[in-house]
Amino acid sequence: MQDRMQKASPEFIAAEKEEVLLWEAEVERFQSLRPVEAARDQIRLEELPTLEGRIKKEEGVYPAIVRKAEEVSLLLTSVLK
Repeated sequence: MQDRMQKASPEFIAAEKEEVLLWEAEVERFQSLRPVEAARDQIRLEELPTLEGRIKKEEGVYPAIVRKAEEVSLLLTSVLK
């Protein structure tokens, strides 16, 4: 009985209403993050794999470029002597 009376008190009701308002604000904050989450997922699932593929392709060309640069460097060194 005492517990019911305490829960019916204006102070308790006001405190509970304040708690509900806080939680509603938290829900709104999380809902506002949905576009950010969608953007993150798009980057993670679509853009990153594409970029990683391009990096691997470019890295495959790298040894040939280094070898050609070394050949040119040797040629220049021999010409300048």
